[in-house]
Amino acid sequence: MNTLASIINCMAAPAPAAETTSLTDASGNAVGAASCLEQSWYIWVIYAVVILIFYFALIRPQKKQRQQEEKMRSNIEIGDEIITIGGICGRVVSKKEDDVLVIETGAERAKIKIKNWAVSSRVNIRPEEEKAAAEKEDNKKKGLFGFLKK
Repeated sequence: MNTLASIINCMAAPAPAAETTSLTDASGNAVGAASCLEQSWYIWVIYAVVILIFYFALIRPQKKQRQQEEKMRSNIEIGDEIITIGGICGRVVSKKEDDVLVIETGAERAKIKIKNWAVSSRVNIRPEEEKAAAEKEDNKKKGLFGFLKK
């Protein structure tokens, strides 16, 4: 607590006009300008740690998920069964342009045009993609240096 008080005092105190001027902390101990600089690096370390925590806990996973969604949307082909963001289930009938899909829904086979970004998930997975997903899962099970975890 004493260190925190001296850091706050160093930040709040004006710069010394001459070298003979010295600052004092809350308990009356003399604090020079050099010790203020020595103590201020703690704050920068704390800021850096907080930024790293935010990056690895929030930003990086969201970016990874967005990349997976973009990959899934770019791999949609005619005949795939999809679910839209609004909950509409259907089968892709055609792809128009680069970002427009036409899907069939229901027993009446009503056709709906949707944007590619409106696809939430793909229901059916092709065998080659299933095999790649299984290999990826096996790689996750391996620990350090390729040894299996127990």
